[in-house]
Amino acid sequence: MDNQLVKTFKALGDQNRLNILAMLLHEPLFVCEISQMLHLAFSTTSQHLTILRNAGFIIDTKEGRWVKCDIDYQSSNPYAQSLLNLLKQWLDKEVSFKQGIELLLTKRPEKTC
Repeated sequence: MDNQLVKTFKALGDQNRLNILAMLLHEPLFVCEISQMLHLAFSTTSQHLTILRNAGFIIDTKEGRWVKCDIDYQSSNPYAQSLLNLLKQWLDKEVSFKQGIELLLTKRPEKTC
């Protein structure tokens, strides 16, 4: 079996990583914002982001002393590209999940960490 396919599905096999992707499908966020909104330790958040990045779901850019994450719409992983499209469709239809993500986004820190 294709190792990239396994890596892609493993990346989606965690509730926190699905939450991160759902939030990033709405807007790019700083790592510290994601950490605060999900009530996760910074190191735990970084581990989740590394898994998502390695699977081709997200990219990050440095802005001053902060790192901003966004969806990688140009991913070289064709599985990630296809699944991101499906994930967006599924999340838009899943009312309770969508409401949960919107609630998380309302808890976004007023000021960049």
